[in-house]
Formats: sequence, structure tokens, C-alpha cells
Amino acid sequence: MLDPIKPLLVMPEVVDGSNWKKGEPWFPDPEQRYVLRLFSYLGEMFTINTDYVKPEDLKTARDLLLNPKWKGKIVTHDPRLSGTGSNIAAQLYAQLGGEQFLKQFYVDQKAVISADERQITDWVLRGTYPIAVGGDYGEVERMRAEGLPVMSVFDLPDVKAAITGGNGTLAVFNKAPHPNAAKLFVNWLASKEGLEIYARASTRATTRNDIDEASFLPEATIPRPGVEYFDSYDWKFSVETKAEVRRLMEKLLATR
Repeated sequence: MLDPIKPLLVMPEVVDGSNWKKGEPWFPDPEQRYVLRLFSYLGEMFTINTDYVKPEDLKTARDLLLNPKWKGKIVTHDPRLSGTGSNIAAQLYAQLGGEQFLKQFYVDQKAVISADERQITDWVLRGTYPIAVGGDYGEVERMRAEGLPVMSVFDLPDVKAAITGGNGTLAVFNKAPHPNAAKLFVNWLASKEGLEIYARASTRATTRNDIDEASFLPEATIPRPGVEYFDSYDWKFSVETKAEVRRLMEKLLATR
């Protein structure tokens, strides 16, 4: 389905490794030539209503999610669907104990499931469900600025903060009707000018190091050099683990 994208990169500022945070353009695929990663930013793990959830509740993710007082009061995205829901379930699976933890949380704790991001945020704000696994950081920060009792949590002692690529991965379908136009677009989007425009519109941190992200992004969403993060866009995790967990969640939720 795809043509190699690496040979299409020809602009000097695009192929110059010194312009990229990893020292070179980032290709997460095993062959390192088919998929170019343009975004890498921190995604929140939890959204909480601070009128209900206090600092003492945030000792560990395991304690928070499995505490009996929150039974039936935690909402999460649908883990059976590709996207945020399955990403979250797969991260919990990888970091907190596999299938046993997923059963404890999604089944025994009676986690409430929704596929509506706006509804999830509204429920947390109103205290209907004071904890959401996942959330919309931009919307949460807007509400916090208005003095509303909501907050994003990026990590806890037993779960690393996760970086993600979001909508910032680029590939080229083969047999393109206008291959030169595709080549031009790929190089522009990977350039400082193109990627900064896209990053500002998407409010995402990039994989280039010559874009002043602090001028338009919240500091909390920009990965810090030297910090080890959980990469939710790791190739094996994305291609194998997420699919495995989606199948597992179909089975587990059928028992509720």
C-alpha cells in the first residue's frame, strides 16, 4: 500500500539530522523508511474533578483506579474501539499488570464506558464521574483557566507519562496520481515552516528541535530531554499489543 517515504525527503533542512530531536528524521516502522513521525507530545492519563479527588487519592494509579470508593464512578473511552479507548487499555495492560488488572478495573470496578469525548469531559466537570481515564487536555485547561475544578494528571509513581504521535504520522500511498506533488508536500510538511503551521493548528509538540513550541504549547505537553517516557506509538505496541488488548476487552466486557 505504501511507497517508501525516506527517499522522497530531499530538502536540506529536512534531511539534516541536527534539526531533529532524535538526531535524524524519526521513522518508527521496522524498516525505518515507510512512516515519518512528525509529532511527539505528552498525553494525559487521567482527568479528575478536584472537588472530589484529593491529593491523597493520587498515590498510585493502581490505588486510584481500584479503590472501592470509586467503584462505578470512573469513566473511560471504549477500549474495544481503535483510538483513545484501546490506547488507554493497552497502556494499563502494559504498565499495571496485564489481563488481571484490566479485569479488576473494567469489570470488577464497573468502569463506565463512553465513546463521546465531550460527554466524558462534561461528566467529570459535573462530578457525575469524578475520574476519567484519558480526557481532552486542551478543554480541561480552558475550564481550569475559568476556575472550574478539573485537572489533568500525566503520570503517577506506577505509570510513566506517555508520549504519542497523535495525528502526526506521515506516509505516502503507492501509485500516487501526482507523485511530484506528493513529494513536494511531504518535504514542506516536514520542514520548519510546514510543521510549525501544522503544530500550531493541532497544538502538538513536534519531532523537530528548531520550532519554538513553548511559545504556543502548554509546558506540560512538551516532552523533556533525558526523561524516559512510555511511547504509545512504539511500533510493536501499536501494531501488536493494541490489537491484542482490543480482542481481550471484547471478551472481558462480554462478561459484565
